[in-house]
Amino acid sequence: MKKGLIITVNYNSHKETINYIKSLSKLDKFNYLDIIIADNSSNMTHYNEILHFVKNNAFNNIDLFKMERNLSYFGAARFIIDNKIAKEFRYEFIIVSNNDILVEDNNFVDKIFSNIRKADILAPKIISLENQKNQNPFQKSKFNLKNKLFHIFYYSSFFVAQIIILVRKLFVNKNIGMNSDEKEMPIYAAHGSFLIFSNSFFDKGGYIDNKFFLYAEENTLAEIVLKINGMILYVPDIVVYHESKGTVDKRLTKEKYLIQKEAHEYFNKNYGEA
Repeated sequence: MKKGLIITVNYNSHKETINYIKSLSKLDKFNYLDIIIADNSSNMTHYNEILHFVKNNAFNNIDLFKMERNLSYFGAARFIIDNKIAKEFRYEFIIVSNNDILVEDNNFVDKIFSNIRKADILAPKIISLENQKNQNPFQKSKFNLKNKLFHIFYYSSFFVAQIIILVRKLFVNKNIGMNSDEKEMPIYAAHGSFLIFSNSFFDKGGYIDNKFFLYAEENTLAEIVLKINGMILYVPDIVVYHESKGTVDKRLTKEKYLIQKEAHEYFNKNYGEA
């Protein structure tokens, strides 16, 4: 039987993880999926809540792994792919996703199977439940002067970054940037909250770069796909919902800014200037 794997990462957010699993369990062909929950060294309360939920519902296709330390989003996913998937077993696709996701389309699994051979990575329509924004395509093309100028100013100093965020909140129309694309198309970068990897991505030498903590997932993956002459395909017929809660504080703290800046510098050094 053809099977797919979902790797979702939990960090001190058991309610979101449990809601995600509940939504998946209602889908047609749920038994065609294996699910691995990578717990990034959460507080034991969160870990135990998930463990009890899985055991009480007798899910025989769900495994929970507790990391010794927080490996970050891509770090945890990379660890699972490298260490916890039986080498002799070949999944038709591997999904790497946030845990604050909901899936409502009963034909979700079939739609992935029918599209997975079209590209190396599929980017679904990701509807944010916070503002109803479609978060894909994350970036349609590589070259974007607006993004480059934004990065130059944003990463010049923490103070400037705070001013930019404030101006955006006060003056930028919240509808700007809403993606209404309903057409299947190749894109440069997919939103990192839900990524569908085909076998071809790994067969061509693709990998998940985990040498940064957060905030460079989309662009590092996009550059790796270019390097292997692959393709990321936006498929709006596949739909998931993103609660956009997670465990990352939405405020721009100094700590968060420095992690963002470090990721930006890592990308520029290893993949070329963003």
